Parts: sequence; C-alpha cells; structure tokens
Amino acid sequence: MADKLTAEQIAAFKESFAFFDKNGDGVITTGELGRVMKSLGQEPTEKELQEIIRTVDADST
Repeated sequence: MADKLTAEQIAAFKESFAFFDKNGDGVITTGELGRVMKSLGQEPTEKELQEIIRTVDADST
C-alpha cells in the first residue's frame, strides 16, 4: 500500500466501516459483525466472531 491514502480511498474506508458500525459509536462489536456476516450467508459462532475481532484489533479497543 502506498505511504498515503487518497481522499477517495479514505472515504471508501470510512463508508465501509460505517456499514459495520451500525450504531455509529466508532467500534465494531461482535454483534454488528455477526449481523453483517449473516446477511452475507455466513453463520459464525460467537467464538468465531470474537476471534475475528481479536485478530484485526491490534490495540484491543
């Protein structure tokens, strides 16, 4: 990835994040992630959702 993102790329990332962050609190919960995955035909367990979040949340926030 380039050193700097374009304004268009930043906007696309923000839009994607907002799609997951349904309540707009700046955090994607396992519940929010689960709803998105279920809408895509997946049936993740709570344990799987926690693992996904843990894997991508480098600072555990």
